[in-house]
Amino acid sequence: MHRWMMDRARLAGLAIGLLCVAFCQPAAAADARSEVIAAFEDLNEWLGSDTNGQKWGRYLRSDQLRAALKDEAQANPADLAEIYAQYATVTLGPRTVPIERVRLALENWLNELADVPAADLPGLVRGAKDQITPPNPETVGRVRKRARAAFQRLSARLQKAGENGRHWRRHLLSDELEAQLAADQPDVAKLEEIQGRFVGAHAGLELASFVEVRSALEDYADQVNLNAVGDESVATFHALLDDLATRLEGFSQQPSPVELELIGESVSELERYGQAPRVVWAVRRHFAQPNLNLHASQAFLTKALARDVDDVAPVRDMILGTDIHGTGRTVGRSEIVSVPSAQHAMLRLMLHGTTYTKTVGYNGPVQIHSTGSTKIDGQKTLILRPDGLYAGPSRAEAETSTKINGITTRRHGPIGKFILKAANKRAAQSKAQAERIAARHAEERIRDRMDSEAGARLAQANERYQAKFVAPLLRYDLWPERLQYATTAEGLHVVGEVRASDRLAADRPAPGVPANSDLVLSLHESAVNNITRGILLGRTLTQTRAIEIYRNLQGPEKANEPLPPEVAIDPATGPWSVTFASDEDGQPQAGDDVARELGPVTVRVDDGKVRVTVHGVRYEVGGKLHETAMDITAIYRLEQSPEGWQFVREGDPTVFPPGRDPGKQGTLSIRETALRGEMQNRFQEKKTFPDTIKIDHLVLGGEMAKAGELRVAQAVADDGWLMISWQAGDAVSPVAMKSDDRDAR
Repeated sequence: MHRWMMDRARLAGLAIGLLCVAFCQPAAAADARSEVIAAFEDLNEWLGSDTNGQKWGRYLRSDQLRAALKDEAQANPADLAEIYAQYATVTLGPRTVPIERVRLALENWLNELADVPAADLPGLVRGAKDQITPPNPETVGRVRKRARAAFQRLSARLQKAGENGRHWRRHLLSDELEAQLAADQPDVAKLEEIQGRFVGAHAGLELASFVEVRSALEDYADQVNLNAVGDESVATFHALLDDLATRLEGFSQQPSPVELELIGESVSELERYGQAPRVVWAVRRHFAQPNLNLHASQAFLTKALARDVDDVAPVRDMILGTDIHGTGRTVGRSEIVSVPSAQHAMLRLMLHGTTYTKTVGYNGPVQIHSTGSTKIDGQKTLILRPDGLYAGPSRAEAETSTKINGITTRRHGPIGKFILKAANKRAAQSKAQAERIAARHAEERIRDRMDSEAGARLAQANERYQAKFVAPLLRYDLWPERLQYATTAEGLHVVGEVRASDRLAADRPAPGVPANSDLVLSLHESAVNNITRGILLGRTLTQTRAIEIYRNLQGPEKANEPLPPEVAIDPATGPWSVTFASDEDGQPQAGDDVARELGPVTVRVDDGKVRVTVHGVRYEVGGKLHETAMDITAIYRLEQSPEGWQFVREGDPTVFPPGRDPGKQGTLSIRETALRGEMQNRFQEKKTFPDTIKIDHLVLGGEMAKAGELRVAQAVADDGWLMISWQAGDAVSPVAMKSDDRDAR
């Protein structure tokens, strides 16, 4: 059953949370079920009853969800999971918010229903054999239909793109894909090869039309593979469940990151082929917690985004037939306030100030000279969701007070006196009404101003967010399974779960946010391991490509700066390259002394140390090609010095074959010994793993530069988590954490 495949993360990452279902507790799920009902009713109203709405209803299996909701006692979790999986195929955007709301509500409901104690997991797994079903050819047909439809939509788009579209078709092996989708017995290896063309650095692969085909091909290849095995797959899955139960029992006695990865591999096999869903969700509820957390305090948001307002602008208005001209000076402050919201991050742009005016109003033969002040309060809501930034409507309140300093007229004599008398009387009578109208007009100008200014800033921020974050993750099929933006009165919170397709996330929650922190990043080792797995598994990295990546990370302003020695190509020895290990390379082999770690790069964080291991199976060093597997390991200790926090390397990097005990060096072959010595010398000479790595202070760019330098206040490396907190401005001196402080949490 096991087959090599590129790591992928489904676009269900835009939904917040993992799908978790096990045994059910109706009372606990009552509120979540009510939210599903409310969201589903709103969705049906939004879809409408026309032809397109009916098509969406059939696609989202609305009849099936409606039937599940009728059972007040308890819906079938497997049915709910099947419905949720259908919602997860929808690429979300600003126009699909009602669909996203239903999906989120379903996840929350299913999460509440999954409440199996960790000690009961092995029994649940062994008892799930009756949930294993043989392959269903109808499922293959249904998935192939979806893949065909997605490819047809993409082909129609490429057809309109002219020569560029023809280049895309060649790159995507479109002719071969058409043949595979038409074949009675498609080639799974060819399908996987074609799917690999939909992943990479090519700009455009992040677009929904490409992502949709990639996801459909992934499901189709899985179902074809399962169908080829036939009924024999039932026995295979039974054995997998027994092995999983045994591993869960062993993990409870002696937790091990390697065992956790193997548990994730088994769970992935079950999920990939739609088997034992209760097992999948129950295990992931315990061992797939968020592995990325970011917190920005309200104080930091204020420092970084607030700005003083002091500007002068012309005033032009028409009030009660009077044409008003003059100037206005607005003095105030614009601030960002976080608004409590669990569904998405909600920030409120607040503008408080006063506009002072000096104007002349022209009404017939009369000129009215006045000064005034208008107190203004404006608000605009900004929403941050995983798919982008959005702006809500602007609101404004204004209160105007004016003083008439004089009324003049160009007329003279008795007529002039009569006009002035009448004008003064009318001005006094209409003053209050004019002030109300002026306030309403001021509110309109404030709304327009906030829409204009916030719109421009939001467009720029959204462009950077899409280009630097969303697009790369989608291109490389690394979108997080969970990505949640939320706000509280304390500030902005980001929670992410970065999972490879067959690896879990964190097995324990993140450390608590230290008090008085302005910015806190908590990163679990699994996040790094899963990202590198998705990018590097089984692939070759050349030094030329590594230099390109380094340049991209440095930014265009440093494009002409010389490369550091550890990055630059040595003219005496030439460039290097490394081919990273695949899953097959991580399987146990005869002669192994220790367990092999899986993946191209492994990071372990514990007891104040970070261990980094590169798993390579093919190296080019000094112009020589070595077809010998070697693990390269460096260990860093987290320390606080008078200069700040830093990682200090312990000893020299070690180079040793995978699965072999470094304490038994005499067991190496002559070829292994030669390569090991050559690589050790190169790594030590070039400082590929530097002696120290400083945790830098942060100086943000753009508008956020106002926050000043963010100094590292605290750092912790323990229990798989690396946590770094920064403080802005004149924060107090940091205090080193003791081991008992870490244990206290």
